[in-house]
Amino acid sequence: MRLGLDFDGTVVVYDEVFHRYATERFGLPAGVPLNKTVVRDWLRSQTDGEQKWIELQGLVYGLKMTEAKMAPGLAEFLRAIRAVQIPVCIISHKTEFSVAEPHVNLRAAALAWLEANGFFAAEGFCLRREDVFFESTRAAKLQRIAAQGCTVFVDDLEEVLTEPEFPQGVERWHYLPGQTERREGDIQAFSDWTRLLARLCPNEPIFATVAATLGQRPDSVTRLAGGANNVVARVDVGGKPLLAKLYFTHARDPRDRLGTEFGMLDFLWRNGVRCVPEPLQMSREQNLGLYEFVAGLRVASGQVTQADVGQLVDLLAAMWRLRTQPGAEKLPPASEAAFTLDGYWANVERRLQRVRTALANRAEVATVSEFVERELVPVTAEVRAFVECEATSLSLALDAELPHDQRTLSPADHGFHNVLRRADGRLTFLDFEYAGWDDPAQTIANAMLLPEVPLPIEHRADFIRDMLARLNDATGVAARLRLTYPMLALKWSLIMLNEFLPVAGARRMFAGANEVARRAAQLEKSRRQLGVVRESLRADCWLAAWTGN
Repeated sequence: MRLGLDFDGTVVVYDEVFHRYATERFGLPAGVPLNKTVVRDWLRSQTDGEQKWIELQGLVYGLKMTEAKMAPGLAEFLRAIRAVQIPVCIISHKTEFSVAEPHVNLRAAALAWLEANGFFAAEGFCLRREDVFFESTRAAKLQRIAAQGCTVFVDDLEEVLTEPEFPQGVERWHYLPGQTERREGDIQAFSDWTRLLARLCPNEPIFATVAATLGQRPDSVTRLAGGANNVVARVDVGGKPLLAKLYFTHARDPRDRLGTEFGMLDFLWRNGVRCVPEPLQMSREQNLGLYEFVAGLRVASGQVTQADVGQLVDLLAAMWRLRTQPGAEKLPPASEAAFTLDGYWANVERRLQRVRTALANRAEVATVSEFVERELVPVTAEVRAFVECEATSLSLALDAELPHDQRTLSPADHGFHNVLRRADGRLTFLDFEYAGWDDPAQTIANAMLLPEVPLPIEHRADFIRDMLARLNDATGVAARLRLTYPMLALKWSLIMLNEFLPVAGARRMFAGANEVARRAAQLEKSRRQLGVVRESLRADCWLAAWTGN
C-alpha cells in the first residue's frame, strides 16, 4: 500500500485564514460562515470578484501560509499510519509563484509550513522531502499519482477524483469535513480521518486503545471471529498473549458491559473459580477490557457431551454457592433478570412492542412484519393464558417477588457457544457482559434455550436433576421453571429479531458483522423457535414431569 495525499484543503485547511483576510481586505459581511468555499463564492459575486479571489489566494498561500492549520485529526492519523509503516506522499497541484504576488514562492511557503508542523521531523511524521511533489497542472498531478504507485489517494476536490485521466486501480477518497459520509460511485466520501484510518488499518483502534491502557504498544494484533457485539482480538505484548475486548456503546443501550463482565470475572477469580478467563486490566476511558488469552477450540453443535454439561452445572452451582460471599452484594442484576412472574412477562411485552415499532411502515421488512403479526402475536396470547392458568394451579402469585436469599448469580449468556475447550478437555466459559443476580429458574431455562450450540435434548433431564440437587436451600425452582420456560422461549424468538432494531444494527456495524446475511438467518431462527414455544405449552411437555402437572 502507498497512500497519496493532496495538500491544500486536505492536509492543510485555510477556512479561518481566508475568512479573516476577506473580512479585512474586502469587507466580508458578518455572519458569513468560516468556510473557504462560501468565502470564495461571496467574493466572486462582487465587482472584479475573480481578480479579488486570485489576490486573496496569493496572500493566503504565500505570506499568510504560517497561519493555516493542519486538518483536524490528521496528526493522529499520520502517527497511526507511521506506526504500521504505510508509506505516504503528498502530491499537490500548486504553481510555484502567485499571479498576484509573483515575488512569493508558494511551494517554498508550503514546504516551510510542513517543516514547522513536524512533517519532516524524526519525532514527528517522518515524511521525506522527496516524497512531496508540487505540480503545475492537474494533468501532471494525475501522472505523478500513477508514477508514485499510489494505491489510495485522498483529495478534497471531487473534480480531481472524477477526472477521466485519474489513474485506474487507485482507491479514491473524497475528504468532506463535517459532512455526511457517502459513497459516490467509485469514490468513498469521508468526514474525518478516523474513518479512513479504520479502512486502511482496521486493527489500529485496538493498537491505540491497548497502548493507551498499558502504556506500551502491542507487538501484534489479530482480530478474532465471533464478536457479534464487540471487537475482540488477541494482542501480544512483550511476548505474552492477551485478549482485548472493546465494548460497544450506544446512547439507547446504557448497559455497562465492560463493568459487568470485568466485575463478575474478578469476583469469581477472587473466590477460586478457574473455569473463566482471568481479568487483568480495564480502562473506562478506552472502554477496554484485557483478559487472559485462553487457547482452545470452539464447541460446535453436536459436540456437547455429558461431561461438558457437568462442567456447566459445576459453574452454575459455584455461582449459587458464592452468592453469600463478600462483594456479591455489589454485583448488579443480570441484564434480563426477573424476580416476579409479572417481570418475566413485562420483558416479553416490551420486546414485542420494540420489534413491532421497528418494523412499522417499512416495506423492505414486510415479510418479517407478516410473520410477527400472523404467527408470533397469536402465540404470545397463548403463552399469557398458559402462565395465568398454571400459576393458579401451582398457587403462585404473578406479582410475588423472589426473596433475596433465593436469588443466584448467573452468567446469563451461558450457552455452549460461549465456551472454549482446552487441550485437556476442560471448558472455559466466556462472555459475562450480561451477568449478575437472577432467578435460578431463569438460569436453568436459559441454559436449555440458548440456540446457537444447544444443550442436547438427551442431556436435558440430567441437567435439570443435577441443577435442582445442587441448588441446596432453593425453594420452588421447579414450579417457576414450568411457568418461566415458555415465556423465555418466546423471549428468545423475539431476541432473534433484534437484527431489525436500530441499536442492534449499529452494534453489528461496530463489530463488522454482515447485516443482510444475519437478518435472513435470524428470521428463520425466530420462526423455528416458535415451535419450541408451542411445544412447551402442551400438557405432555417434558417439563411437566418436574412439577407434577
